[in-house]
Amino acid sequence: MRKVLLDTNFLLLPFERKIDLVSGLRRIHTEPITIIIPQGAISELSTLSKGCGRKAAAARLALKILPALRSAFPLEIVAHKGAVDEWILKYAQKNHLAVATNDAELRKKLSALRLPLVVLKSKAKIDYA
Repeated sequence: MRKVLLDTNFLLLPFERKIDLVSGLRRIHTEPITIIIPQGAISELSTLSKGCGRKAAAARLALKILPALRSAFPLEIVAHKGAVDEWILKYAQKNHLAVATNDAELRKKLSALRLPLVVLKSKAKIDYA
């Protein structure tokens, strides 16, 4: 079973790009997958959701989508210490995970490690980079 680690900005895509993460992830994976979300990403979404504006609305929607992800795929929320992006790099490399992110700097570092990336390919489509 493949595991895919979702970054905070990837969880914001449903609001920002009108993307259905569940159907998008099902479309690009023929085998069963497990979704991994860092606890820091949930904390970031929670903090963002308390504000106002587009980012806050996107964060509120992302938090509402978590139950749908959990019902569609096995979901693990992993506690960690330190900055989320640094943890993602280390955890993904150690466990050979695919990472779903649109963070350009993080994508560059993950690519250098030759880890599979799930990214926004067009305005409304996710796929492997």
